[in-house]
Amino acid sequence: MVNEQWLVTGISGVTCGGKTSLANSLYKYFNARIGQEIKTGIELHRVVLMNQDDYFRPDNDPNHVKIEKLNHLNWEIIESIDTDRMINDIMKILGKDFVLYNTLASTQVASTENLFAEHYANTSTRSFNDELMIDDEHMSYKHVKHNSVLNILIIEGFLIFNHPVIFDIFNVKYHIHVPYEICYARRKTRNYQPPDVQYYFEMIVWPEYEKHLREFKDRKDVMFLNGDVSPEKILDFVLFSLKAQL
Repeated sequence: MVNEQWLVTGISGVTCGGKTSLANSLYKYFNARIGQEIKTGIELHRVVLMNQDDYFRPDNDPNHVKIEKLNHLNWEIIESIDTDRMINDIMKILGKDFVLYNTLASTQVASTENLFAEHYANTSTRSFNDELMIDDEHMSYKHVKHNSVLNILIIEGFLIFNHPVIFDIFNVKYHIHVPYEICYARRKTRNYQPPDVQYYFEMIVWPEYEKHLREFKDRKDVMFLNGDVSPEKILDFVLFSLKAQL
């Protein structure tokens, strides 16, 4: 019988910090190694990438919070994300009886004792047989040859560490930070839908980021990365870190 385990990696960070680039690079790296033995006796079986931005609520959703002074919706808070739908999709990927890879002792951890699984069981209205709502380009699968296999789920998003249920699922957690000035300069070069209104960054984006960062900045299980260095160096460091925990 195949022993199948999941390594769930979370990549959070400030806007324009490089979290999406890092997640895409990790996915590309591991996707190219599916079917290979990445640790003695363990074959890489499946790699999935999930982006929290895909779960923004539509503009007319009543859960949104409006900033009256700016006449603009606040897209920087958890209310802007359909977290129940996101959790539902995560659970469909992992499966009902998923097992997390234990990066500390290389042993299995029963997912039934996990807050994430309990939340899903209590709130889900969908069937596990529903069609998986993930783009094909972000999902790969190949036949297992070894008796022990490892699947990798990469989840990136700016608020993934601020929802207690989603936070609970991660084996490994990375957060990318850049200072205010760098973040602001990068943000001005981006085009968003809807576009940023004047003073949105100064009044909303950065203050909300600092508020959310305070919720987990002192946790020992979150590794903080400097987003001001090159994406290649960040990727090399994260790969080194992940491999050391296998």
